Amino acid sequence: MMAFSTIDLTARIGTEIRTDAATLVSGAHADTILALLQQRGVLIVRGLHMSREDQLAFSHTLGRVQPQGEGGIFKVTIDPKENPGAEYIKGAFFWHIDGASDDVPNFAATLNAKSLSRTGGSTYFANTYAA
Repeated sequence: MMAFSTIDLTARIGTEIRTDAATLVSGAHADTILALLQQRGVLIVRGLHMSREDQLAFSHTLGRVQPQGEGGIFKVTIDPKENPGAEYIKGAFFWHIDGASDDVPNFAATLNAKSLSRTGGSTYFANTYAA
């Protein structure tokens, strides 16, 4: 396992975690990650290139996982060949809140970029609790 450190990205939202996939999957820092997630809203771990299995294993260290999509992972893409719900995703282009229509919204979502846009692709997060 690698060292675990954090850097706040702005005053009110976003923290970068610096570690490796094995450390995240181990669950050794799960309590710290959960506390950071509650306090900071968005956590970023750069350049891990986690496998699907590692992403799910990491997610399980944080609590109950709602399996979705193929193999438990929902593909966020507007390519209908990759995701039959691609048209629905277009509604989230400008503003959305994950799980807003669920009876009990998910506590968090883990995202793993596999194919980045050649143009644009900027994603912004708002801490509605801080607002």
